[in-house]
Amino acid sequence: MTEQEIDNLIKQREFAKKRLEKMDSWKKERQKKLEQFASSLDTIDSSDYDSLKKVGLLTQEHAHKLKEIDTQVQIIKKMEHPSDEFTQKIEQLTDYLGRANQEIREAIRQKQGQFTDRIEKLKNKLAEMYIKRSEELTALLKNIESQPRVMDRLKEIEEEQTQKKETEEREIQIKLLSELTRAAQSMRDRHTNAFKRLAEILNNPAVKDESLAALEQSKKSTTIKQSEDYFREIGDHLIKSVLTGENDKQIKSLKEITPRVMPGGIDYSEAKRNLENAANLAAISALAEKGNAQAKKLLEQREQLLQESAALDKILEQKNREGKNILLDKLQKRRENDTSGMTEKLKKAHQEQEKATQLTKTEQEKKKLEMEELAKKGGFYVTIPQQIFTEGQWHSTGRTNQGAVLLEKTMSKKGNAIWKITEVAGAAEHANILGKTSTLDMSGFPTWLKNAAKQKIEL
Repeated sequence: MTEQEIDNLIKQREFAKKRLEKMDSWKKERQKKLEQFASSLDTIDSSDYDSLKKVGLLTQEHAHKLKEIDTQVQIIKKMEHPSDEFTQKIEQLTDYLGRANQEIREAIRQKQGQFTDRIEKLKNKLAEMYIKRSEELTALLKNIESQPRVMDRLKEIEEEQTQKKETEEREIQIKLLSELTRAAQSMRDRHTNAFKRLAEILNNPAVKDESLAALEQSKKSTTIKQSEDYFREIGDHLIKSVLTGENDKQIKSLKEITPRVMPGGIDYSEAKRNLENAANLAAISALAEKGNAQAKKLLEQREQLLQESAALDKILEQKNREGKNILLDKLQKRRENDTSGMTEKLKKAHQEQEKATQLTKTEQEKKKLEMEELAKKGGFYVTIPQQIFTEGQWHSTGRTNQGAVLLEKTMSKKGNAIWKITEVAGAAEHANILGKTSTLDMSGFPTWLKNAAKQKIEL
Protein backbone atom coordinates (compact mmCIF):
# COMPACT_ATOMS: atom_id res chain seq x y z
CA MET A 1 0.00 0.00 0.00
CA THR A 2 1.46 3.35 -1.09
CA GLU A 3 1.58 6.51 1.00
CA GLN A 4 -0.97 8.07 -1.34
CA GLU A 5 -3.37 5.17 -0.80
CA ILE A 6 -2.94 5.45 2.97
CA ASP A 7 -3.68 9.20 2.83
CA ASN A 8 -6.78 8.53 0.70
CA LEU A 9 -8.09 5.98 3.20
CA ILE A 10 -7.51 8.45 6.06
CA LYS A 11 -9.52 11.08 4.15
CA GLN A 12 -12.31 8.55 3.59
CA ARG A 13 -12.28 7.75 7.30
CA GLU A 14 -12.62 11.42 8.25
CA PHE A 15 -15.42 11.82 5.68
CA ALA A 16 -17.27 8.77 7.07
CA LYS A 17 -16.96 10.02 10.68
CA LYS A 18 -18.32 13.45 9.72
CA ARG A 19 -21.20 11.84 7.78
CA LEU A 20 -22.10 9.78 10.85
CA GLU A 21 -22.12 12.90 13.00
CA LYS A 22 -24.27 14.75 10.46
CA MET A 23 -26.65 11.80 10.26
CA ASP A 24 -27.16 11.91 14.00
CA SER A 25 -28.02 15.61 13.81
CA TRP A 26 -30.22 15.04 10.74
CA LYS A 27 -32.12 12.23 12.49
CA LYS A 28 -32.78 14.33 15.60
CA GLU A 29 -33.92 17.29 13.49
CA ARG A 30 -36.34 15.17 11.43
CA GLN A 31 -37.76 13.52 14.54
CA LYS A 32 -38.35 16.92 16.11
CA LYS A 33 -40.19 18.18 13.01
CA LEU A 34 -42.36 15.04 12.88
CA GLU A 35 -43.31 15.51 16.54
CA GLN A 36 -44.18 19.15 15.89
CA PHE A 37 -46.25 18.09 12.87
CA ALA A 38 -48.02 15.41 14.92
CA SER A 39 -49.04 17.93 17.59
CA SER A 40 -50.02 20.70 15.14
CA LEU A 41 -53.76 19.82 15.39
CA ASP A 42 -53.78 19.37 19.17
CA THR A 43 -54.02 23.09 19.87
CA ILE A 44 -56.32 24.11 16.98
CA ASP A 45 -59.67 25.47 18.16
CA SER A 46 -62.79 24.71 16.14
CA SER A 47 -63.42 28.46 15.85
CA ASP A 48 -59.88 29.27 14.62
CA TYR A 49 -60.94 29.38 10.98
CA ASP A 50 -57.64 30.68 9.59
CA SER A 51 -55.63 27.81 11.13
CA LEU A 52 -58.25 25.29 9.98
CA LYS A 53 -57.96 26.67 6.47
CA LYS A 54 -54.14 26.29 6.56
CA VAL A 55 -54.31 22.56 7.40
CA GLY A 56 -57.01 21.92 4.75
CA LEU A 57 -59.99 21.37 7.05
CA LEU A 58 -61.88 24.39 5.68
CA THR A 59 -62.12 25.91 2.23
CA GLN A 60 -61.56 29.62 1.86
CA GLU A 61 -65.26 30.19 1.10
CA HIS A 62 -66.44 28.14 4.10
CA ALA A 63 -64.02 29.93 6.44
CA HIS A 64 -65.16 33.34 5.13
CA LYS A 65 -68.84 32.40 5.63
CA LEU A 66 -68.27 31.25 9.22
CA LYS A 67 -66.39 34.48 10.01
CA GLU A 68 -69.32 36.57 8.69
CA ILE A 69 -71.80 34.60 10.80
CA ASP A 70 -69.62 35.10 13.90
CA THR A 71 -69.57 38.85 13.19
CA GLN A 72 -73.37 39.04 12.81
CA VAL A 73 -73.92 37.12 16.06
CA GLN A 74 -71.62 39.52 17.96
CA ILE A 75 -73.41 42.58 16.55
CA ILE A 76 -76.86 41.28 17.53
CA LYS A 77 -75.63 40.30 21.03
CA LYS A 78 -74.50 43.89 21.60
CA MET A 79 -78.03 45.25 20.94
CA GLU A 80 -79.72 46.37 24.16
CA HIS A 81 -83.30 45.56 23.00
CA PRO A 82 -83.18 43.34 19.87
CA SER A 83 -86.48 42.79 18.03
CA ASP A 84 -88.13 39.37 17.83
CA GLU A 85 -86.87 39.09 14.27
CA PHE A 86 -83.25 39.61 15.39
CA THR A 87 -83.71 37.27 18.37
CA GLN A 88 -84.99 34.54 16.04
CA LYS A 89 -82.12 35.19 13.63
CA ILE A 90 -79.43 34.90 16.32
CA GLU A 91 -80.90 31.58 17.41
CA GLN A 92 -80.70 30.30 13.84
CA LEU A 93 -77.13 31.53 13.37
CA THR A 94 -75.99 30.14 16.73
CA ASP A 95 -77.53 26.79 15.87
CA TYR A 96 -75.75 26.80 12.52
CA LEU A 97 -72.39 27.65 14.16
CA GLY A 98 -72.88 24.88 16.72
CA ARG A 99 -73.47 22.27 14.02
CA ALA A 100 -70.53 23.62 12.00
CA ASN A 101 -68.18 23.46 14.99
CA GLN A 102 -69.27 19.90 15.75
CA GLU A 103 -68.52 18.90 12.16
CA ILE A 104 -65.15 20.67 12.36
CA ARG A 105 -64.22 18.85 15.59
CA GLU A 106 -65.06 15.55 13.98
CA ALA A 107 -62.95 16.50 10.94
CA ILE A 108 -60.05 17.39 13.29
CA ARG A 109 -60.28 13.95 14.96
CA GLN A 110 -60.26 12.23 11.58
CA LYS A 111 -57.34 14.37 10.43
CA GLN A 112 -55.42 13.56 13.61
CA GLY A 113 -55.85 9.86 12.93
CA GLN A 114 -54.55 10.32 9.41
CA PHE A 115 -51.60 12.34 10.74
CA THR A 116 -50.77 9.63 13.29
CA ASP A 117 -50.68 6.91 10.64
CA ARG A 118 -48.67 9.03 8.25
CA ILE A 119 -46.18 10.12 10.91
CA GLU A 120 -45.70 6.55 12.12
CA LYS A 121 -44.83 5.47 8.58
CA LEU A 122 -42.42 8.40 8.21
CA LYS A 123 -40.73 7.53 11.52
CA ASN A 124 -40.26 3.91 10.43
CA LYS A 125 -38.86 5.01 7.09
CA LEU A 126 -36.54 7.48 8.81
CA ALA A 127 -35.28 4.76 11.17
CA GLU A 128 -34.67 2.37 8.25
CA MET A 129 -32.73 4.99 6.31
CA TYR A 130 -30.64 5.89 9.35
CA ILE A 131 -29.83 2.27 10.24
CA LYS A 132 -28.94 1.36 6.66
CA ARG A 133 -26.67 4.37 6.10
CA SER A 134 -25.04 4.20 9.53
CA GLU A 135 -24.30 0.49 9.03
CA GLU A 136 -22.67 1.25 5.67
CA LEU A 137 -20.51 3.99 7.17
CA THR A 138 -19.64 1.90 10.22
CA ALA A 139 -18.56 -0.95 8.00
CA LEU A 140 -16.42 1.42 5.95
CA LEU A 141 -14.76 2.75 9.10
CA LYS A 142 -14.16 -0.75 10.42
CA ASN A 143 -12.56 -1.80 7.13
CA ILE A 144 -10.28 1.26 7.03
CA GLU A 145 -9.27 0.95 10.69
CA SER A 146 -8.38 -2.72 10.17
CA GLN A 147 -5.43 -1.63 8.06
CA PRO A 148 -2.34 -1.58 10.33
CA ARG A 149 -0.45 0.96 8.24
CA VAL A 150 -3.45 3.28 8.28
CA MET A 151 -3.69 3.12 12.08
CA ASP A 152 0.06 3.67 12.41
CA ARG A 153 -0.24 6.75 10.25
CA LEU A 154 -3.22 7.98 12.27
CA LYS A 155 -1.20 7.56 15.47
CA GLU A 156 1.62 9.60 13.93
CA ILE A 157 -0.84 12.33 12.91
CA GLU A 158 -2.36 12.37 16.42
CA GLU A 159 1.08 12.66 18.03
CA GLU A 160 2.04 15.45 15.63
CA GLN A 161 -1.18 17.31 16.42
CA THR A 162 -0.69 16.81 20.18
CA GLN A 163 2.89 18.05 19.96
CA LYS A 164 1.80 21.01 17.87
CA LYS A 165 -0.93 21.86 20.38
CA GLU A 166 1.50 21.61 23.30
CA THR A 167 4.00 23.82 21.47
CA GLU A 168 1.33 26.42 20.73
CA GLU A 169 0.14 26.35 24.37
CA ARG A 170 3.70 26.70 25.63
CA GLU A 171 4.32 29.65 23.28
CA ILE A 172 1.15 31.28 24.60
CA GLN A 173 2.27 30.66 28.20
CA ILE A 174 5.75 32.07 27.53
CA LYS A 175 4.22 35.15 25.92
CA LEU A 176 1.87 35.54 28.88
CA LEU A 177 4.79 35.11 31.29
CA SER A 178 6.69 37.89 29.51
CA GLU A 179 3.68 40.23 29.67
CA LEU A 180 3.00 39.49 33.34
CA THR A 181 6.67 39.93 34.22
CA ARG A 182 6.59 43.40 32.62
CA ALA A 183 3.36 44.16 34.47
CA ALA A 184 4.91 43.02 37.77
CA GLN A 185 8.02 45.12 37.16
CA SER A 186 5.88 48.19 36.44
CA MET A 187 3.87 47.64 39.62
CA ARG A 188 7.02 47.09 41.69
CA ASP A 189 8.63 50.32 40.40
CA ARG A 190 5.51 52.34 41.19
CA HIS A 191 5.16 50.79 44.64
CA THR A 192 8.81 51.63 45.37
CA ASN A 193 8.27 55.25 44.33
CA ALA A 194 5.01 55.51 46.26
CA PHE A 195 6.41 54.14 49.53
CA LYS A 196 9.58 56.24 49.15
CA ARG A 197 7.53 59.42 48.76
CA LEU A 198 5.24 58.44 51.65
CA ALA A 199 8.29 57.87 53.85
CA GLU A 200 9.49 61.41 53.04
CA ILE A 201 6.11 62.99 53.72
CA LEU A 202 5.46 61.05 56.93
CA ASN A 203 9.10 61.18 58.04
CA ASN A 204 8.82 57.44 58.60
CA PRO A 205 11.16 55.08 56.68
CA ALA A 206 9.26 52.07 58.04
CA VAL A 207 5.89 53.04 56.53
CA LYS A 208 5.97 50.17 54.04
CA ASP A 209 6.58 47.46 56.64
CA GLU A 210 4.13 49.04 59.07
CA SER A 211 1.34 49.32 56.48
CA LEU A 212 1.80 45.69 55.42
CA ALA A 213 1.63 44.61 59.06
CA ALA A 214 -1.51 46.72 59.56
CA LEU A 215 -3.04 45.10 56.48
CA GLU A 216 -2.56 41.69 58.10
CA GLN A 217 -4.11 43.02 61.31
CA SER A 218 -7.21 44.07 59.33
CA LYS A 219 -7.87 40.39 58.57
CA LYS A 220 -8.22 39.47 62.26
CA SER A 221 -11.19 40.48 64.41
CA THR A 222 -8.95 41.00 67.45
CA THR A 223 -6.71 43.59 65.73
CA ILE A 224 -9.00 45.14 63.12
CA LYS A 225 -9.54 48.33 65.15
CA GLN A 226 -5.79 48.76 65.60
CA SER A 227 -5.41 48.45 61.82
CA GLU A 228 -8.18 50.97 61.14
CA ASP A 229 -6.63 53.46 63.56
CA TYR A 230 -3.23 53.11 61.86
CA PHE A 231 -4.55 53.78 58.35
CA ARG A 232 -6.78 56.60 59.61
CA GLU A 233 -3.79 58.27 61.27
CA ILE A 234 -1.76 58.09 58.06
CA GLY A 235 -4.74 59.43 56.12
CA ASP A 236 -5.03 62.40 58.49
CA HIS A 237 -1.31 63.11 58.10
CA LEU A 238 -1.57 63.06 54.30
CA ILE A 239 -4.55 65.41 54.37
CA LYS A 240 -2.50 67.79 56.48
CA SER A 241 0.37 67.48 54.00
CA VAL A 242 -1.97 68.41 51.17
CA LEU A 243 -3.61 71.37 52.91
CA THR A 244 -0.66 72.95 54.77
CA GLY A 245 2.50 71.10 53.69
CA GLU A 246 5.50 73.01 52.32
CA ASN A 247 8.38 72.07 50.02
CA ASP A 248 9.05 68.30 50.09
CA LYS A 249 6.35 67.82 52.74
CA GLN A 250 3.60 69.08 50.44
CA ILE A 251 1.64 66.69 48.19
CA LYS A 252 0.85 68.61 45.01
CA SER A 253 -0.52 65.72 42.92
CA LEU A 254 -1.80 62.17 43.43
CA LYS A 255 0.81 61.08 40.88
CA GLU A 256 3.45 61.50 43.60
CA ILE A 257 2.05 58.72 45.80
CA THR A 258 -0.68 56.81 43.90
CA PRO A 259 0.56 53.98 41.63
CA ARG A 260 -2.75 53.90 39.78
CA VAL A 261 -2.19 57.36 38.28
CA MET A 262 1.60 57.40 38.15
CA PRO A 263 3.01 57.79 34.61
CA GLY A 264 4.15 54.58 32.94
CA GLY A 265 3.90 52.53 29.75
CA ILE A 266 1.56 49.95 31.33
CA ASP A 267 -1.87 50.68 32.77
CA TYR A 268 -1.58 49.93 36.49
CA SER A 269 -5.17 48.76 37.01
CA GLU A 270 -4.93 46.41 34.05
CA ALA A 271 -1.56 45.06 35.26
CA LYS A 272 -3.09 44.35 38.68
CA ARG A 273 -6.13 42.62 37.15
CA ASN A 274 -3.86 40.43 35.01
CA LEU A 275 -1.85 39.36 38.05
CA GLU A 276 -5.07 38.59 39.97
CA ASN A 277 -6.63 36.66 37.05
CA ALA A 278 -7.18 33.00 38.01
CA ALA A 279 -6.55 31.66 34.47
CA ASN A 280 -3.26 33.57 34.25
CA LEU A 281 -2.24 32.24 37.67
CA ALA A 282 -2.98 28.67 36.54
CA ALA A 283 -0.90 29.12 33.37
CA ILE A 284 2.11 30.53 35.23
CA SER A 285 1.82 27.87 37.94
CA ALA A 286 1.91 25.20 35.21
CA LEU A 287 5.15 26.68 33.84
CA ALA A 288 6.63 26.86 37.34
CA GLU A 289 5.81 23.20 37.95
CA LYS A 290 7.73 22.33 34.78
CA GLY A 291 10.80 24.06 36.22
CA ASN A 292 10.60 27.49 34.57
CA ALA A 293 12.70 29.73 36.86
CA GLN A 294 11.12 32.97 35.61
CA ALA A 295 7.63 31.66 36.37
CA LYS A 296 8.71 30.60 39.88
CA LYS A 297 10.13 34.05 40.54
CA LEU A 298 6.98 35.76 39.29
CA LEU A 299 4.80 33.63 41.58
CA GLU A 300 6.96 34.65 44.55
CA GLN A 301 6.69 38.34 43.61
CA ARG A 302 2.97 38.21 42.78
CA GLU A 303 1.67 37.80 46.34
CA GLN A 304 3.99 40.52 47.67
CA LEU A 305 2.92 42.97 44.94
CA LEU A 306 -0.78 42.35 45.56
CA GLN A 307 -0.27 42.83 49.31
CA GLU A 308 1.59 46.10 48.70
CA SER A 309 -1.15 47.25 46.35
CA ALA A 310 -3.83 46.47 48.94
CA ALA A 311 -1.90 48.36 51.64
CA LEU A 312 -1.49 51.41 49.37
CA ASP A 313 -5.21 51.30 48.57
CA LYS A 314 -5.96 51.39 52.31
CA ILE A 315 -3.80 54.48 52.63
CA LEU A 316 -4.67 56.35 49.43
CA GLU A 317 -8.17 55.31 48.40
CA GLN A 318 -10.09 56.57 51.44
CA LYS A 319 -13.46 58.15 50.55
CA ASN A 320 -15.49 60.99 52.01
CA ARG A 321 -19.23 60.91 52.65
CA GLU A 322 -19.93 61.80 49.01
CA GLY A 323 -17.87 58.83 47.86
CA LYS A 324 -15.05 60.99 46.47
CA ASN A 325 -11.35 60.33 47.03
CA ILE A 326 -10.46 62.41 50.08
CA LEU A 327 -6.97 63.37 48.92
CA LEU A 328 -8.21 64.38 45.47
CA ASP A 329 -10.89 66.51 47.11
CA LYS A 330 -8.32 68.13 49.43
CA LEU A 331 -5.97 68.89 46.50
CA GLN A 332 -8.76 70.90 44.90
CA LYS A 333 -9.40 72.57 48.26
CA ARG A 334 -5.69 73.49 48.56
CA ARG A 335 -5.81 75.28 45.18
CA GLU A 336 -8.87 77.22 46.33
CA ASN A 337 -7.26 78.02 49.69
CA ASP A 338 -4.03 79.24 48.03
CA THR A 339 -6.11 81.68 45.99
CA SER A 340 -8.23 82.89 48.91
CA GLY A 341 -5.37 83.13 51.43
CA MET A 342 -6.88 80.43 53.65
CA THR A 343 -3.77 78.23 53.36
CA GLU A 344 -1.67 80.65 55.41
CA LYS A 345 -4.34 80.80 58.10
CA LEU A 346 -4.48 77.00 58.26
CA LYS A 347 -0.68 76.82 58.52
CA LYS A 348 -0.68 79.19 61.49
CA ALA A 349 -3.48 77.25 63.16
CA HIS A 350 -1.59 73.96 62.69
CA GLN A 351 1.60 75.49 64.02
CA GLU A 352 -0.21 76.61 67.18
CA GLN A 353 -1.74 73.15 67.50
CA GLU A 354 1.67 71.50 67.15
CA LYS A 355 3.11 73.79 69.84
CA ALA A 356 0.25 72.91 72.18
CA THR A 357 0.71 69.21 71.42
CA GLN A 358 4.42 69.47 72.09
CA LEU A 359 3.77 71.24 75.41
CA THR A 360 1.31 68.50 76.35
CA LYS A 361 3.88 65.83 75.49
CA THR A 362 6.50 67.66 77.57
CA GLU A 363 4.11 67.89 80.50
CA GLN A 364 3.29 64.19 80.15
CA GLU A 365 6.98 63.30 80.19
CA LYS A 366 7.43 65.45 83.30
CA LYS A 367 4.53 63.73 85.08
CA LYS A 368 5.90 60.35 84.06
CA LEU A 369 9.29 61.16 85.59
CA GLU A 370 7.67 62.42 88.79
CA MET A 371 5.71 59.16 89.15
CA GLU A 372 8.87 57.12 88.55
CA GLU A 373 10.75 59.10 91.22
CA LEU A 374 7.90 58.61 93.69
CA ALA A 375 7.86 54.87 92.99
CA LYS A 376 11.62 54.71 93.62
CA LYS A 377 11.05 56.37 97.02
CA GLY A 378 8.76 53.51 98.05
CA GLY A 379 5.51 54.69 96.51
CA PHE A 380 3.32 52.73 94.09
CA TYR A 381 1.32 53.31 90.92
CA VAL A 382 -2.45 53.72 91.00
CA THR A 383 -5.12 53.53 88.28
CA ILE A 384 -7.73 56.23 88.91
CA PRO A 385 -11.21 55.98 87.34
CA GLN A 386 -12.15 59.10 85.39
CA GLN A 387 -15.43 60.70 86.54
CA ILE A 388 -17.61 63.65 85.57
CA PHE A 389 -20.22 65.50 87.68
CA THR A 390 -23.60 65.73 85.92
CA GLU A 391 -27.21 65.86 87.06
CA GLY A 392 -26.13 66.35 90.66
CA GLN A 393 -23.90 63.29 90.98
CA TRP A 394 -20.63 61.74 89.84
CA HIS A 395 -20.62 59.37 86.83
CA SER A 396 -17.80 57.16 85.52
CA THR A 397 -16.61 57.85 81.95
CA GLY A 398 -15.20 54.33 81.57
CA ARG A 399 -11.68 55.73 81.19
CA THR A 400 -8.77 55.75 83.64
CA ASN A 401 -5.70 57.87 84.41
CA GLN A 402 -2.34 56.87 85.89
CA GLY A 403 -0.87 58.29 89.07
CA ALA A 404 1.50 57.44 91.95
CA VAL A 405 1.08 57.60 95.73
CA LEU A 406 3.49 57.46 98.70
CA LEU A 407 2.12 56.26 102.05
CA GLU A 408 3.69 56.75 105.46
CA LYS A 409 2.79 54.84 108.61
CA THR A 410 2.39 57.29 111.51
CA MET A 411 0.48 57.81 114.78
CA SER A 412 -2.86 59.53 115.19
CA LYS A 413 -3.54 62.10 117.89
CA LYS A 414 -5.09 59.30 119.91
CA GLY A 415 -1.92 57.25 119.63
CA ASN A 416 -3.22 54.73 117.09
CA ALA A 417 -1.13 53.53 114.11
CA ILE A 418 -2.47 54.94 110.83
CA TRP A 419 -1.58 55.36 107.15
CA LYS A 420 -1.08 58.84 105.76
CA ILE A 421 -0.75 59.93 102.11
CA THR A 422 2.36 62.10 102.15
CA GLU A 423 3.11 62.53 98.42
CA VAL A 424 1.22 62.18 95.12
CA ALA A 425 2.14 62.45 91.43
CA GLY A 426 0.43 62.22 88.03
CA ALA A 427 -3.36 62.03 88.05
CA ALA A 428 -3.30 61.46 91.81
CA GLU A 429 -2.52 65.18 92.20
CA HIS A 430 -6.11 65.93 91.13
CA ALA A 431 -7.76 63.18 93.23
CA ASN A 432 -7.90 65.35 96.37
CA ILE A 433 -6.20 62.71 98.55
CA LEU A 434 -2.94 64.38 99.65
CA GLY A 435 -2.70 64.39 103.48
CA LYS A 436 -5.61 61.99 103.98
CA THR A 437 -5.30 59.29 106.64
CA SER A 438 -6.84 55.89 107.33
CA THR A 439 -6.67 53.04 109.75
CA LEU A 440 -4.23 50.26 108.90
CA ASP A 441 -6.92 48.34 106.95
CA MET A 442 -7.10 51.37 104.60
CA SER A 443 -10.89 51.44 104.85
CA GLY A 444 -10.71 55.23 104.78
CA PHE A 445 -9.07 55.35 101.36
CA PRO A 446 -10.74 55.07 97.91
CA THR A 447 -11.13 51.51 96.61
CA TRP A 448 -8.76 52.09 93.70
CA LEU A 449 -6.01 53.22 96.11
CA LYS A 450 -6.65 50.36 98.53
CA ASN A 451 -6.50 47.75 95.67
CA ALA A 452 -3.23 49.18 94.38
CA ALA A 453 -1.74 49.28 97.90
CA LYS A 454 -2.45 45.57 98.42
CA GLN A 455 0.02 44.81 95.60
CA LYS A 456 2.72 46.85 97.34
CA ILE A 457 2.06 46.71 101.09
CA GLU A 458 1.10 43.79 103.27
CA LEU A 459 -1.92 44.99 105.26
